[in-house]
Amino acid sequence: MTEFKDIDKIKENINMIIKIRDTNNIQNIKKYSIEKYKQTITTIFPTFAEEYATIFKLILDNEDLSKLYYMFNSINQIKKGKNKDKVEKEVGEMLAEEYLYPIVGKPDKK
Repeated sequence: MTEFKDIDKIKENINMIIKIRDTNNIQNIKKYSIEKYKQTITTIFPTFAEEYATIFKLILDNEDLSKLYYMFNSINQIKKGKNKDKVEKEVGEMLAEEYLYPIVGKPDKK
């Protein structure tokens, strides 16, 4: 699990970007031009766009961020002393339930 500098700061930035993204002005730009929309928000948040490009793209594409927040919370649990291996296993299981098991089936527990 990658260690982030400051998860709370990242979450603050995400919330700020979402708030700006959802304003009428930005939504009007998006209706006119997706490229101009992305360029406008990137201009407002250049550092975040560069340092967290994948997260930034998820926000611009209005993707579900619930799994990202789940992972952030998991990192915070490790910082608070919860066993890293246990937390990583829980995250892996959650992702497997969502993406792997529907395709290949859940393995039998022995």
